[in-house]
Amino acid sequence: MKGRLLKVTSGILAVVMSFSCIGRINLPVVAEEHTAHIIEAGDSYEGNPLKGMFPFSESNVAIPHSLEWFYMPVKDVQTGMNEFDWSKFEKKLQETASRGHQAIVRFYYDYPGEETGVPQFLIDGGLNMRYYNEPGDLGGAGYCPDYENKTFRQSMKNFIEDFGKKYDGDGRLGFITLGLLGFWGEWHNWPFNGSDSTKANWSISTTVYKEVLDAFDNSFNKTQLVVREPKDGIDFSKYDVGYHDDSFGYATLSKANGGQSWSFWQKVKNGKDQNKWMTNCIGGEVYPPSQNVIFSGVTPEEGGFQDFDKCIEETHASWMICAAIRKYSGVTLENARKASVKMGYDLRVSKAYYDNITTTSPLYLKVDIKNIGVAPFYYNHELWPVEIGIKKGDSVVKTWRTTWDLCDIAADGKDYSFEDVINNPDLEAGDYSIGIKVINPVENGNILGFANKNQGADGWLNLGDIRVTEKGSERETSTSKLPEETTVKPQETTTNNQETTTVNRPEETTTAVLSISATENDGNISCHIENSSGCTYSQLYIDADNNINTGYKKENAGFEYMVENGVLYYHASNDSDWGWSEVSGAGIKVTKTENEMEINISKDSLGSISEGAKVWFKALDASWNVMSTTTVEEIQKNLSDKIVISDDMEINGYQISTTLGGMRTVYSLNDTVEGQEVSEVGLIYGLGEKENIASDMFAKTDSNKVYVSKGTEEVGRFSNTFSKSRSYAMTVLFATDMVEEFTTNYCVRAYAKLKDGTYAYTNVYQYNVYDIADKLYQGKQMNNYNAHNYLYENILKKVKKDYEIIDYDWSVTVTK
Repeated sequence: MKGRLLKVTSGILAVVMSFSCIGRINLPVVAEEHTAHIIEAGDSYEGNPLKGMFPFSESNVAIPHSLEWFYMPVKDVQTGMNEFDWSKFEKKLQETASRGHQAIVRFYYDYPGEETGVPQFLIDGGLNMRYYNEPGDLGGAGYCPDYENKTFRQSMKNFIEDFGKKYDGDGRLGFITLGLLGFWGEWHNWPFNGSDSTKANWSISTTVYKEVLDAFDNSFNKTQLVVREPKDGIDFSKYDVGYHDDSFGYATLSKANGGQSWSFWQKVKNGKDQNKWMTNCIGGEVYPPSQNVIFSGVTPEEGGFQDFDKCIEETHASWMICAAIRKYSGVTLENARKASVKMGYDLRVSKAYYDNITTTSPLYLKVDIKNIGVAPFYYNHELWPVEIGIKKGDSVVKTWRTTWDLCDIAADGKDYSFEDVINNPDLEAGDYSIGIKVINPVENGNILGFANKNQGADGWLNLGDIRVTEKGSERETSTSKLPEETTVKPQETTTNNQETTTVNRPEETTTAVLSISATENDGNISCHIENSSGCTYSQLYIDADNNINTGYKKENAGFEYMVENGVLYYHASNDSDWGWSEVSGAGIKVTKTENEMEINISKDSLGSISEGAKVWFKALDASWNVMSTTTVEEIQKNLSDKIVISDDMEINGYQISTTLGGMRTVYSLNDTVEGQEVSEVGLIYGLGEKENIASDMFAKTDSNKVYVSKGTEEVGRFSNTFSKSRSYAMTVLFATDMVEEFTTNYCVRAYAKLKDGTYAYTNVYQYNVYDIADKLYQGKQMNNYNAHNYLYENILKKVKKDYEIIDYDWSVTVTK
């Protein structure tokens, strides 16, 4: 692992390593419980980039599309063995981009019915050009080059290498089909491949196929590649290349799914490469003779084609050429549009986590995204970045670019979390909305729309409202919203969840003979009710956000949630009307004795719990009449936390990122801590001197000078270790670059939550940024001169104006 780290040893710092450049760890600076916002689902977005059907290069068609296709002969680019003119290709590529589309391209040497694509210098050099004329099978005449010719093969490799140098990672390119070999660049010379003994054998050798695969795979590491089909004798699984089926819907399905023994997907399965779609794209062309009938509504048996939906499901195809869509109308058009949307990725945001902030607070955002499509999104943030944005009405006020990789979201329908923190969002007080947008590298390109109701036509997915208040104003916490399900109104019945017509219940006030106490533990809200004997039914009301303006209005509170007889309900509107929606999958546990009741509710079911959250309880008889109620009581936090210092954990030290401008704390722990499995890890930061703050540094603290950065077993984890069995890191960015920030003393300790719910900790260590920078600078421990000089210019000289400059050299690498 590159870099150097400041190590903690016996309470003092010894210079061992530091980082001059690190990747940003997407963890919040203050990992408090952030407010969850359910993002309402919507229809799949039509016309998303890099997927669906498209009609070659035409744009004016009824099916929204984002891709275009074009062929080009190699001779239009290559004029000598190492001489290339990309102007014609560039013109074509830019024309495609001007329409807001990405291009899929293929170069060829031999296109039946067209002029040869072989560069003239090869022909002049004596390359054997074999004439054919097959109007019935191939559509015309042409010249098939001798693909085994060594000079030809070298020129081909030179072409591929230059292609990669010029265009790998060009956002105007969606996908590249390898092409080049065989008729139309489809990697076969049918019928001149030995299957017809009356014709010459022009089959292309395995050696040539491998040379082309190797050249493309080595030259393109960003742009997705696809090839016509696997070939015998070649392990295609080792190549970073997908496939395209140019007879899609005719000879696609594997034999097990009713297809031919020689079909496209059967060949892929024979090569044990059927999981290729998880990392590399599958595309192709709807079989041309079937294009006029395959979406018409006739059955596959009647039309002589394969079930199109089954073909998509088995191959996980992302895109298809279909020239006939230019003429589609009526039912055919509607079916084609549905089929187009089913292809490829389909991203949906499930939840967003953020809070209202002050003008000086950091902005934290986490989103849970799932892929409900059949294939991944294949590009990372370098080409397709995600931005966080703040809008005031329709105007975008601020944007920040993330390093979130959408390609990390598997097409499995499960949530994948992405988070980031903006330490200084620099927002004025006011009401805004927060959202995310995927940036298309093509100017005015198709937006990448999420399958959510609030996806905007401008590309921004609205995640909800956010309020910014002046520093010192009372913090307002946004309300968690759960999706409205079929309305269920608890009724007068002995069956807990029966759905019937509404019955207005008596709401008479009675003497509060009951008593209730509620405690917020780490994962649950625990409510203890005394004097509950005689009640048949019960209702526990919860004002989770401490806001009278949300939820069911009663008792001078706004109750968003109610637990009735072990079932959790949600009240969406802000009124006193009796209308509740059942929350499915809620974690509720009710324990009853003769005179007492214990109700435990999973905090995850409630979204979040604000300071001052309240509960209220009703006891009801067998006729649903109110017997008695409690007073409204505030939920108390359970702060009891025994401090266990474990030898199975340690703080390794600190790093300074000169690229991001921030401090990172590195810590390690064993696979088991105190003999138990670990369910959560994190860091606890304290502001101030160790002797004043250490006693408040535990996981359930309520100190406003202590911040708990919660993580999971995987978030922030290093691939290698500094010590113990595993190592983690947490990066805190510099907020102001001011002297006070660099000289303020901070304390830190690591913690681990164990399987039984208890916690274990490291000792507390004190540090400040200036001291760490000084040790790194004096020891010449940065990786390069720029990083060394950064410490002087940005930290040391700011704190101490007469700080002495030290020349950088590589003579010292490690000190202890």
